[in-house]
Amino acid sequence: MGIGRSLAGVIGGIVLAGGVIFLSEALGHASLGGDAVFASVAIGHGLGAAAGTALACRLAGRRASIVIPVVLALLALTNILSFVHPPWFGPLAGVLLVAGWFVGARPGRRAA
Repeated sequence: MGIGRSLAGVIGGIVLAGGVIFLSEALGHASLGGDAVFASVAIGHGLGAAAGTALACRLAGRRASIVIPVVLALLALTNILSFVHPPWFGPLAGVLLVAGWFVGARPGRRAA
């Protein structure tokens, strides 16, 4: 597989994942309050990881798709360290990022 296709898959996956997380965060802030906002963001992390991984897997292969949840985890960690979150948010977001990778990278996702 060419480096261009791998790079496109990873970049596309990160952009797609970011868009999904952005939408879940925007919807959560618009319609929820309190800790429910954080729950919607954590769920968005899982959905974003699944969508981004599926795209990266399809374009770049399963091995390259691991980059998506790793980048998302680093960005989530930066967010967590930037302001106060409930203590359950970090572990839940981490578990959902890993779950999203497993769902997005399941066998059969990669195009021939």
